[in-house]
This record gives sequence, structure tokens and C-alpha cells, in this order.
Amino acid sequence: MNPQQFLSFSTLAGWLASGAVGAMIGLVHFSALQWNVRLFTGGGLWRPLALQAVRFGVTVAALYLCARLGASLPAVVIGLLLARQAVLRRTA
Repeated sequence: MNPQQFLSFSTLAGWLASGAVGAMIGLVHFSALQWNVRLFTGGGLWRPLALQAVRFGVTVAALYLCARLGASLPAVVIGLLLARQAVLRRTA
């Protein structure tokens, strides 16, 4: 890849779109984590474990789909981590 292609608008748009998708995945994942913590502290066991499995399954499936569709995985992960910070700030 030459430097002009690396800095092209379509590449930047792809990175931004991948980051936005990662942020959406992260918002769903970490918001469900907040719900999961409430279920665990509420005294139940099976409902929070089931939610934990579903939460991980949905996140893994979404990341797999991003990889298969050719999204920029570093941008997806950056978006996911930024969403984590946003959810932590909202709940703290």
C-alpha cells in the first residue's frame, strides 16, 4: 500500500465507519455488563450467567462479522474501548 492510498478519503471513511460500529458494539456490550452486575448482586445465579453467555456470544459474533466484512479491526477495537469509557463515566 502506497502512502497516498493509505491517506485517502475512502480509507479514512472506512476507519471512521469501523470505529462507529465498534462503538455501537461496545455500548451494547458494556451496557449489558451493567445490567449483568445488577443481576449478580441481586442474588440470582442462572439469569446472570445466561446473560453473560449471551453478552459474550453477541460481541464475538459482531466482531467476527466485522472481520468477515472487511472492517478495520483496530478501528473497531478503538471504538469499542471508547464506548467502554463512555459507559463507565455514565455509571460512575
